[in-house]
Amino acid sequence: MPLPNDQTAPAEIAPDPDRGAERYWKEAVEAKSQLEKELRIAGVTIQSGMVEIVRGTAHVQLGLADHLTVLHLAELIHEGNRPLYKTETKLRTAFTKHTLDVPDLNVSGGQFRLGTITVETADRLASLMGAPQGDSVGDVDDWNEGQRISERLASAFEVTTGQYHHIEYHPACTRHGDGNGDPAVELASISVRCARRIADALRRAKA
Repeated sequence: MPLPNDQTAPAEIAPDPDRGAERYWKEAVEAKSQLEKELRIAGVTIQSGMVEIVRGTAHVQLGLADHLTVLHLAELIHEGNRPLYKTETKLRTAFTKHTLDVPDLNVSGGQFRLGTITVETADRLASLMGAPQGDSVGDVDDWNEGQRISERLASAFEVTTGQYHHIEYHPACTRHGDGNGDPAVELASISVRCARRIADALRRAKA
């Protein structure tokens, strides 16, 4: 079957033996068509160009757009992201209510990235999320103590969200190149649903 005039024939075979370049190309053409349809319905004028296979990956070229079109597109995406913004506000409010310092919290790729927190904060967060009261926090730079608290928080996350999340302890000796960093607990990235459940659990917890 001849290719459309604005497309380029697959240049090479994708590295995955189960999926050749032609299949990648066809999927990209379908994606291009879907994008053009949605943009047209939304009143956004951005021309999509050729589909090319580069090192086994299909790429759809997008043309230039004037600044008003770009602004319109940004507004549409912002509207679609509204549930993320709303949940982020709920989560930040819940952390603030309990004076929980989660400085690295941000939203990226539709996920809530929680970053690292202190060992003491991790222990308090676990308690607020309903973890059984354990021993008081000992030497936060002791590997066994850090692991105990990390596992305690991971268990609380699982009970609250219904999903297991990997949470990792980092002693001071592994933080920063000079070993002078404070020990920390690295939290997992979580979905919108999990973020809502954590925010609701903290909202119900006594300050």
